[in-house]
Amino acid sequence: MSKYTDISARLDDAQPILKLSDEEEYPVDDDKNNVLKMNASMAEAPNDIDAFYIAVEMLIGTEAMAAIEKKHPGLTSRMSTLRVLFHGVMAAIGGISIEEAEKRFRRGF
Repeated sequence: MSKYTDISARLDDAQPILKLSDEEEYPVDDDKNNVLKMNASMAEAPNDIDAFYIAVEMLIGTEAMAAIEKKHPGLTSRMSTLRVLFHGVMAAIGGISIEEAEKRFRRGF
């Protein structure tokens, strides 16, 4: 007898979203090719701050990043908030909690 595994419920919810507020949500591009490019770009970044910025921008897109910077001046230039954005997008693409992303994706700075 063959084993039957139903994954349909998990696939329905496949598009990750980064939510900043009730009125502000951004789709996260978790396409494998985009994630591979992001990983390569992060590895080439001269420091962790640039790596965090690159990761967030590549996963939500330049237009979304510009919208965030316009609506929330300083949000992407302060390390404390950039780190939250980074962990948020990593949680979104991994389908994990932000707390789990904070544990998994630690970089020195």
